[in-house]
Amino acid sequence: MLVEDDRRVAETLADYAEELGYATIIMPNAEDALAYPAEDQPDAILLDLYLPGMSGLQFLQTLARQGLHIPVVAVAGASEGEAVSILRAGALHFLQKPLDLEQFRLTLHALDLASSRQRLETLEQAFQLGF
Repeated sequence: MLVEDDRRVAETLADYAEELGYATIIMPNAEDALAYPAEDQPDAILLDLYLPGMSGLQFLQTLARQGLHIPVVAVAGASEGEAVSILRAGALHFLQKPLDLEQFRLTLHALDLASSRQRLETLEQAFQLGF
């Protein structure tokens, strides 16, 4: 899921991610991302910090309060202090804008590996329980 209010940036990133084999959905703000159906949770979220309405930081805090454990990569032209704050709030990683597409590609692959590992662990637990 890409949570980005700049449509052009969101579409560029979505196109690139899809070229790499990843399915994407674009949400223009944090409120829409939070309203996304729980049964279809994304494997990861790329989150712009500076959004209209709810900020990226508020979004992360809301995810934590709701107990949702979705890997979030924050993106912004932010200061080092802001980046540290967002990581402390629960973001898995931080990418500086303007985005370096190679860094973006590597981040997507790392998220994919983490998601695959988590799915395997879930399957192993289910197998051990006899499901």
